[in-house]
Amino acid sequence: MDLHEIADYWHKLSKEDFSTADTLFRSGKFVPAMFFTHLALEKMLKYLYVRWNSTEAPHPHNLLAIAGKIGCPEMNPEKLKVLAGFSAFNITARYDDYKLSFHQVCDREFAEKHLSLCKELLQWLESLQK
Repeated sequence: MDLHEIADYWHKLSKEDFSTADTLFRSGKFVPAMFFTHLALEKMLKYLYVRWNSTEAPHPHNLLAIAGKIGCPEMNPEKLKVLAGFSAFNITARYDDYKLSFHQVCDREFAEKHLSLCKELLQWLESLQK
């Protein structure tokens, strides 16, 4: 695959993961929905990384680490702080000891707010393509 195909691959997967998050949310599965918001953002960042840097994306799952390597001036501290919040969903939704406490916080209202925020972030990130 060439770099253009790789970027398109990340972009497509990001959209699929957001759709999965939305489906999970609508079925009342809030914790897995938040995990998929993280995946959608991670893949959109990897899409941007490939577009901005003309090389394959880094492997980490940490959204801040990926965002910091993109080299995009629009990645301001406010946006990075929001991304950091979504990075936590990678751990809290994946490991049982964290899931228990996350289930207590991740109700419909919490999930709805973060699903909407994720959608906004994805649109903003997509607008940054080089």
